[in-house]
Formats: sequence, structure tokens, C-alpha cells
Amino acid sequence: MGSSMYRTKFMNDSTALVIDRLKVKEQQGQCLYLLTVGLNSPKTLNALTLEMVDLLYQHLLQWQTDDEVAGVLLYGMGGKAFCAGGDIRSLYESMTAPEKPYDYCDQFFSREYRLDYLISQYRKPIVCFGHGLVMGGGLGLMAGSQIRLVTEKSKLAMPEVTIGLFPDVGGTWFLNKMPAGQGLFLGLTGAQLNAADAKAVGLADYYVGSDGVEKILERVQAMSWSFDTAQNHKVLCELFAAVDQRYESTMAPGRLSVYSELWVILAKARSVYDAIKLIRSYKIDDPWFEKARQNIIKGSPYSAALVFWQLTQGKDLSRAEGLRQELIFASQCVRLGDFEEGVRALIVDKDNNPSWKLETFEAIDTDSIAAFFDAPWAASDHPLAGLEDIGN
Repeated sequence: MGSSMYRTKFMNDSTALVIDRLKVKEQQGQCLYLLTVGLNSPKTLNALTLEMVDLLYQHLLQWQTDDEVAGVLLYGMGGKAFCAGGDIRSLYESMTAPEKPYDYCDQFFSREYRLDYLISQYRKPIVCFGHGLVMGGGLGLMAGSQIRLVTEKSKLAMPEVTIGLFPDVGGTWFLNKMPAGQGLFLGLTGAQLNAADAKAVGLADYYVGSDGVEKILERVQAMSWSFDTAQNHKVLCELFAAVDQRYESTMAPGRLSVYSELWVILAKARSVYDAIKLIRSYKIDDPWFEKARQNIIKGSPYSAALVFWQLTQGKDLSRAEGLRQELIFASQCVRLGDFEEGVRALIVDKDNNPSWKLETFEAIDTDSIAAFFDAPWAASDHPLAGLEDIGN
């Protein structure tokens, strides 16, 4: 990320994260650093492992009270992805073990969601460089960051419906903050967003050409840093706004604005079946839309029902409340739902022929997902019960 940085190794020289300290200010013997954190698993498109989740959480907690740390920049190593999601192969291996140890899956989801919440409430600026693929768990990290950057190569999506999961990692919160109808469409179809669309729905703040990243880091290092966190956030936003203005004319147009009529109708859907029927029957010749349509046609009916709940009954939940509900959903997707079969079909065997437990979307009703609301632990033992206290 830059020759002026020096490498610092943490946690027994783990290579899961590459952490550098970029000195941005020195005053009266006290230094200020911007810490850059690279997710370091290019071969898996920086899929989040439990080790990555734990390391990042521990460091962020420590840095939040470290007077020398001015802010944090998150990026992905390898140039192809910030983060393409969670390490679902490890989750699959856990689900298919003879003794069915659900504890690993519960731990992974609860600790991942805890990290997402910490980032969303962080008291120092977190800049997320969403270059390349940003999907699933990667979008959970990015959505909560205070400053989100995208490039001409950014592709954002929540494609969980295709593997029998649902848009978790805070999706209940950030999908509901999008213009009416669009969050539901993106959750149901896993449609990919480019930079323009990511900005339009509030998942990104600034656009930058990937060819200008090194120069931007040099400007970050040279900017007028302060020991006042709010001032640092303000100056960073001003810097990236100027960069965004410079590159704006080069940004490819988005796709979402083409479908304004559909969003109005979709926002009024009274059931998940109605919403899916609208998407399936919508007539337009557009490869982007057709790919999205095929995702929901081939997706899990259980997952679609959970998405519809998130975007209707779940629309008024706070970020923390949404994550707590998502953890219950995720635990039951592992135990009762289609998650194991979806991962098998799309990731492990790659036959692209999942055998969902509900054969048709017409079979979805309230009773069919009632069990997904039953937590596998007592209410007082919810792993995210004290989420609002994290970092305080």
C-alpha cells in the first residue's frame, strides 16, 4: 500500500492481517498514526476466517483507546477483492462433521456480527477501501465504516439467497436504509452493484479511480491531522470529496435508476411470493437484471422468506436489534434451513443444483419459517445480549 509505511507484526506473526503504521503527524514528541489493515488471503478473495474476525476485533478495541492512533484504513490484499464474504467452507466442514458441532457456526456468526457492530460505532475514522469484490461479510465490514471508497472495479452484493442464507452482517439495518423497493430487490436477488449504484443506495461515500490510490495515501499522510477525532473525520471527508469530484466524470453509470417503476411496485408487495412474482414477470432485456432474476428463481425459498421479513417487519429494528435477530436466523439456517445444501451445491460440489427443503416459493407461508425465530439458547444467554456496550 505504500513504500513509506513500515510493517508491524502482531499476534505471533499471523499473516491473516497485514498491519502497517503510516505516520501522519508528530508534535511535541507525540506521534499520530493511520493504521492500514490488509485482509491477507488473496487466494480466497480475502474471505473472512474466524482468525481474521478475532484479530481485527481485538486490534480495533485496542486502537480505539490508543492516543497515537488517528484512524484505520481497511483494504484487501491481492487487488481483486476487498472481501468476498465469510469463510463458508469452514462453516460447511463444521456442519457436515459427524457430530454436527453447531457451536463453531454460532461462534463464527456471533463474533463476526460483534465485529460489524464495533466498526459501526467506532469512535475514530475507519476508511474502507471497497475495491474489487465486496460481498456478504465484506459488505458487513464496509457498510459500518465511517468512510467508504469505491472504484471502477468495485462489485458489491449480498448473494446469500443463492446459498440458503440471508443478507446478514447488518443487512436488516443497511438494506432498510435504501430507497423503497431497492433493498428488497437486492436482498432477494443478490444483484451486483457498481460504484455508482453503491453510492446511490448509501453503501459508498466516495468514488476514486484505482490508478490514484497511492497518490491519495500520500495526500492522507500530508494532510492537516489533529488530536481531535471529529476534526480528522472532517478533513478526511473533505479530501475524499475533492477526489470524488475529480473522478466523477469517469464513473460508469449505475443500473438501479433504470427501474424506478419496478421499485415503486415492489415496495408495495404484500408477501414474499408477490415480490418474487413481480421480479420474475418484469419484462426487460437487460443481462444485469436477468442475472439477478435467475438468482432468485434458483434461490432458497426459506432464504427469500427471511429476506422479506427483514425488509418489512424488521424495518424499524436498531442496528443492534437487527444483528441479534440475524444471529437467531443464522443459527437456524444452519440447523433447520438450506445453508448446508446451498454451500454444497454452489461452492463445494459446484453442481449448481441445490435440493431446497421447500420446493416452490408458493409453499412459503408464515408457519414455514416460524421455527427460524426460535433461538437455540435462553434469551438471557443470547451471545449478542450486551452488544450496545461494546467499546464503551
